[in-house]
Amino acid sequence: MATAKLLPHAETTIPTYYSIKTTTSHLWQQRSFSLTQKRQFQRTIQSRQLLQEPGTTEFFKTIPFVLSQQRYEALKKYGSRIKGAADEIVKVGSATSAADIPDASDPLYQLRALGLLANSFLASENTRTTNELMLARCYMNEVYLRICDIKTALANGDSSKAKKYHSHTKKAMNSYLTLMNRQITSKVGEPFGYID
Repeated sequence: MATAKLLPHAETTIPTYYSIKTTTSHLWQQRSFSLTQKRQFQRTIQSRQLLQEPGTTEFFKTIPFVLSQQRYEALKKYGSRIKGAADEIVKVGSATSAADIPDASDPLYQLRALGLLANSFLASENTRTTNELMLARCYMNEVYLRICDIKTALANGDSSKAKKYHSHTKKAMNSYLTLMNRQITSKVGEPFGYID
């Protein structure tokens, strides 16, 4: 009698992301983590070059199956908040002083909504936490850290660094939106627009 061969888990098919998954699992299970841990995580993201061009499907080749009803309800609930978060990130780029930028933890950036939408789009009761969900959390973390960097750069009077950080913030947000848009079919709703 032939036995069925099990397919390897996503961690073995994408070995370069194993360390990302373990790092993100460790960081996101904690309620608060140190600035040193945040910076270490930021360097990991940069070294792995996880940021994607808007609309790309190069990575991941497949996305976890989640019921379209669950995605529809999540998009209906959080869609406008995600668009608001993108608008706030655009506004940050036109700020001339640190006082013009709300703190990264401010509800204006809707980081909680970003996380809740990612959970609804990339995980189900059957899949638990996936590599794709961890990657979405990486992007959210990157947005948070870069907003902090922009504020610090402007406080120090370095507008060129602030522009560089803002460019990276937009890339992180666009990468997040790209990942979410792959789960938005015609039955779910309209895909998100990207930040220019």
